[in-house]
Amino acid sequence: MKKSGLPQGWNSCDVASSLPIRISTRLTFLHKFVLPPLGIGFFLFVMVSSFAGVLPGQIGNPGLLPWIALLGAILGTLLAYWLPFRFKEVWLERDRLVISNFLATEMIPFANVAEIRCWTFLSPNLVNLRLSHDSPFGKSIYFVAPWRPDVWIFHEHPLVRQLRDEVSKSQCSAKPGNN
Repeated sequence: MKKSGLPQGWNSCDVASSLPIRISTRLTFLHKFVLPPLGIGFFLFVMVSSFAGVLPGQIGNPGLLPWIALLGAILGTLLAYWLPFRFKEVWLERDRLVISNFLATEMIPFANVAEIRCWTFLSPNLVNLRLSHDSPFGKSIYFVAPWRPDVWIFHEHPLVRQLRDEVSKSQCSAKPGNN
């Protein structure tokens, strides 16, 4: 029996039935609001410790390490706020996606989804929905796919394939003459 990659017990027939179905991880809040400050705090701790000369092997000769730590803190801070702050919670509801940034919620029809990309070098996968028209959240929606033990690094989450199929079916049926 083929694994669908969708949440347990979900198949394409469920799309038209009782919904919404969460397709982003339940840990979005953690990824967006808790982990970035912890990461930034770690980078800043290493940077301050390296300038103070208290890191192991650095006694009396700070050398280049503090400047590398400063560069790492700057780049780490930018990355820790730029990417996770864009994460959204995403649900599937009939022929549309329900997207929330914890302050506002919007419904995006499948017809507005131009492309679905998956960052397979991250586990769990990061998914990027590229929209054909602007939404209140912009033209690009990022969410973290739920973690699965059978989806390893460099492997696309099965949920992404299923989402692409649902979007494609919806877009085909929305074209004139395809009733």
